[in-house]
Amino acid sequence: MTEYNYVGNIPLSSHNPSVDQIGMQTNNNSIANLIDVDHSGFNQPNGGYHTVIHLLPEVADPVVVGGVGELYIKQIASINNDEALFYQSGGGRNYQLTMNLTPQIGAPNGYSFLPGGILMQWGTININDVGTKTTVTFPQTFTNAPVNISITPINSSGSSSPSVNNVYVDSTFPVTTTQFRVSNTSSGQLTSIYWMAIGT
Repeated sequence: MTEYNYVGNIPLSSHNPSVDQIGMQTNNNSIANLIDVDHSGFNQPNGGYHTVIHLLPEVADPVVVGGVGELYIKQIASINNDEALFYQSGGGRNYQLTMNLTPQIGAPNGYSFLPGGILMQWGTININDVGTKTTVTFPQTFTNAPVNISITPINSSGSSSPSVNNVYVDSTFPVTTTQFRVSNTSSGQLTSIYWMAIGT
């Protein structure tokens, strides 16, 4: 990354301007070059507007400033030490705004964070025979128990079928931050389910 030179405390009142000319030229050039980073610079259309924003990663969450919101990035281990975007409110609440899909969309099981800190997880699992229950473990632990879980049964031919819809989240088993349980009372040829859970 570029380091911009700057000469402080000039021009001095006791100096002829020509004495400080080189330093003032250095400062003027550094200011112009600095403004030009991530902005439309001097003598350019839309001067001062951002073109892109580069953020250096924080080691930890910044100090909370009351009444002031802070946008920053931080490396997190869950995405292989890649950077994620965060927002911290003046009240000290932290919201992770971005995260790589783990694994990518199309994989049978995975999760992703949505704007606002919502965690969405999905997967597919083979379920036990009629009259039995199957435990589903989330790929990523929720901070709080999910607020919604949806399941879609799949029959042996691989398509959803109304005749096998007697599959549901088991209310006798508490939904936790790590798992839930599915009851199968279907009479059809049910072999597996798709599931999705949303929470924080």
